[in-house]
Amino acid sequence: MGRQDPYLQYDEPFQKQVQPGMDPSWVSGPVLDMSADWAPIDICTRGTQGLRLGAKYLLPQEPAETDDAWNRRISKATLSPFTTRIADQAAGLILRKGIQVLPNDYQEVEGAELDPFWDEFCCSVDGRGTSLRAFAQKVLISSLLYGHSVILADMPNVEPAANLREERERGLMPYFAHYDAQQILGWRQSDAGPTSPIDQVRFNEIACEPKGQFGTEHLRQIRIVEPGKWQVWRKNAGGWGIHEEGTTNINKIPVSV
Repeated sequence: MGRQDPYLQYDEPFQKQVQPGMDPSWVSGPVLDMSADWAPIDICTRGTQGLRLGAKYLLPQEPAETDDAWNRRISKATLSPFTTRIADQAAGLILRKGIQVLPNDYQEVEGAELDPFWDEFCCSVDGRGTSLRAFAQKVLISSLLYGHSVILADMPNVEPAANLREERERGLMPYFAHYDAQQILGWRQSDAGPTSPIDQVRFNEIACEPKGQFGTEHLRQIRIVEPGKWQVWRKNAGGWGIHEEGTTNINKIPVSV
């Protein structure tokens, strides 16, 4: 997103190149307001690397200090990642008793058993082998550091199953996608009421795709989620355009903040 150093979450010249309301990469005002508080966290979580990248602001050059002396001072500066360690320990404390997944009727029906589906799901909540406990730890750390993060519930983009039985036979499983606060480009509500549902949310993503016989390339894309539909936009020579799109059978955006 045009980030130049830890103190610039979003590059202002980049922002001026896009048109609000017409460009999916536009970063909304509330996100820009919040991003001002993320710079110190970025530096602390990056440790020594963050300190040196932000040396212009954190270790300014003294009036009589030569460039060589300043660069030498920067090269020796260190910053231990205590902030990340504290967030990790706090998340571990919150999750110390573990996460229990119980059947809906466990209070009404004595000895109610959990569907085996949920045991399987909890072993790979993101579809990549991450357990529910490990996924929750990651989400908590991100939220503690940056104030919030988002979990999007999704399904694989394949031909939908006709019924639940076929879905199980084909091994189709829902999964959670985690987005850090910095990946949220903006959202839209129908009105300003505190209980007004979200009509649209945009996420910044990096997709990894094969290139040539052995290589890979990373491509920026923007995922737009609305009630009942979704789109993935990518940029080419002609600007941003729809790369993928589809529909869902639910009338709300399946996100949790």
